[in-house]
Amino acid sequence: MKKFIYTIVAMATALFMNSCTSSVSLDGEWTVETLMGQEVSAAATTPMITISEGMTKYSGQTGANTVFGDLSVEGETITFCDGGMTKAMADPQTMEIEANYLKAIFSAKKVSVSDGVMTLFDEAGNE
Repeated sequence: MKKFIYTIVAMATALFMNSCTSSVSLDGEWTVETLMGQEVSAAATTPMITISEGMTKYSGQTGANTVFGDLSVEGETITFCDGGMTKAMADPQTMEIEANYLKAIFSAKKVSVSDGVMTLFDEAGNE
């Protein structure tokens, strides 16, 4: 009888622990659709971000440049660390998209995925 009770406790503990961790993988390529509440269009190259190596690295296209670096994801908490970036220039609208892209990733504190869409939130909870 004790074995059965311990098994139930062990199973309940495992289920509880799994529910507290992120079950959605961020690994893969994500196309940027909106930045700072504005639809992204007219960039020289479509902005995107790729998360790889077990959610520890990121790389991306800002619209004008390529950016990359280390990443930390723990549950809903996300941190994009400074890395490297190419230094190409583009038209003013694409450069504005790039500035908003960089602001969005480096101010991100939380992440959620719903219906295949990843959303980043800053410390105040703004998308």
